[in-house]
Amino acid sequence: MTDAAVLAPTEPAAARRAPALELDCSTDPARLDAALAAEMTALIAGHASDTLLYLTPEYLGSYFATFSDRRFLLCTARLGGRLVGAAFFDHGLRGDALVLRFAGEGLWGYSGVLTRGRDLATEADVVAALLRAALAFSRPAELELGPLHPSMFDLHAAAAARLGWRAQVFRIHGGAPFIDCPRTDRSAWERSRKKAARSDILRCEKRLAEAGSLAIFQLDNAALNAASAQVAMAGFLGMYHRQWAQNRFRREPRWLDFYQRLAVAGAQAGTLEFSFVTLDGQPVAAHYGFVHKARRYYFTPTYDVDLARFSPGKVLLRRLVEGSFDRGEVFDFQNDLEPYKLDWSTGVADRFVIKLWP
Repeated sequence: MTDAAVLAPTEPAAARRAPALELDCSTDPARLDAALAAEMTALIAGHASDTLLYLTPEYLGSYFATFSDRRFLLCTARLGGRLVGAAFFDHGLRGDALVLRFAGEGLWGYSGVLTRGRDLATEADVVAALLRAALAFSRPAELELGPLHPSMFDLHAAAAARLGWRAQVFRIHGGAPFIDCPRTDRSAWERSRKKAARSDILRCEKRLAEAGSLAIFQLDNAALNAASAQVAMAGFLGMYHRQWAQNRFRREPRWLDFYQRLAVAGAQAGTLEFSFVTLDGQPVAAHYGFVHKARRYYFTPTYDVDLARFSPGKVLLRRLVEGSFDRGEVFDFQNDLEPYKLDWSTGVADRFVIKLWP
């Protein structure tokens, strides 16, 4: 992480007559039950940000169930009995020092405190109150807020400045490339890409079609349920294990359990999307991904290494991007400034971490 900046403290929330919130903290992941999940889903639906996949009940519930041996902290804020904020933390160590950070995938995606997402000043008080409650409960030596998408940064920076702790902002090395399909002229975008790259993908698709019966299809919420998600997962994993011999699933089997749980939960919630390229009925490329709030997350792609000369993964990526243009979605690569992602992207979103010390 680079480009560190110091946050200046602001006046305490009490001076602004912050609302009287009902705060609750628990280390029991079972507190994320069906009732709380429904409340969170309602908050997410009304929130202005479209980068909230990692704060959904299906994502967090799968994470809690998989890594149940970790020490989690769930904090909620209510106003008149109604949920107005929720924060989910994981406890870790940096040396011998206890660090409190958001629960989830680390530096892969996006995180944050879930609020109503409407008024910055009021909701910064809600976030600050939740952070104070978490600090009082866990008493960590360091608090880490992130990774934060720009759409969530101002809220968390304002809240962090109200805690009275020393705070620094770090920009994560390598942002999140994306294609802003709703605001991009499709024809102009196609012309802006390298001609050689465009021609190569079309040539690969033609060669695949000449090699056998080519089909490209997607399983989304209309076709996915718990059973079909598991079948699709098996096809995806067969290629992934061959492509990456020492992959994260083999190094830590719980990540495989997490992916399988998330596939089922995502199918039930209507956010999971499995996409495949098949040749003579056999999968040769696959994408395990999600569509949430008109944003398609390029989560985990794979392809048949025996057919690498045909670039089936690029063929599938092209179809996914075309689908996002058709449906008016933002196509989010999420992380890593890899050359092929930059070739496709219309922009790169910075991601931030705010670190605080007493």
